[in-house]
Amino acid sequence: MGAKFNIMPPKLSEVKQVVKKARSSSAPGPSGVSYKLYKNCPKVLELLWYLMRTAWRKQLIPSEWQRAVAVFIPKEKNSRDIGQFRNIALLNVEGKIFFSVLGRRMTNYLLENGCIDTNCQKAGVPGFPGCVEHSTMIWDQIQKAKRGEDRPACRLARPCQRVWISPT
Repeated sequence: MGAKFNIMPPKLSEVKQVVKKARSSSAPGPSGVSYKLYKNCPKVLELLWYLMRTAWRKQLIPSEWQRAVAVFIPKEKNSRDIGQFRNIALLNVEGKIFFSVLGRRMTNYLLENGCIDTNCQKAGVPGFPGCVEHSTMIWDQIQKAKRGEDRPACRLARPCQRVWISPT
């Protein structure tokens, strides 16, 4: 049997690792709080960690951690038409930290159980090249399926499913 998913509340070391790796220049979300606060004030980070553990145990994620604000950024100089802008979502830092811990745990779980084939899938896994030619990936998977070489099902309640997302 493969590795089990870590369902324990976040450890302080996990939270510190996420904050340490985050860019200080990252734009803050609707709350206006940036990573700088948590990077420079360890006691405030510990307070956030306590709140994260409480949210985890009660299985209630604060709505503020889930909220984002869309901001339009011009694609070119002197942009006037809406088509000349791209939008980004600014999330509150606290939510980004919380969901980063969860995301890292999920990535580790999927890798340890062989659910991600890093030869042809980036899948957001750190340390692997991100822009593999999509048509090559799809072709490779079709050929494997034809030869009956599809990956074995993960040791999950349900078999793993591949999701193809177009970059456009």
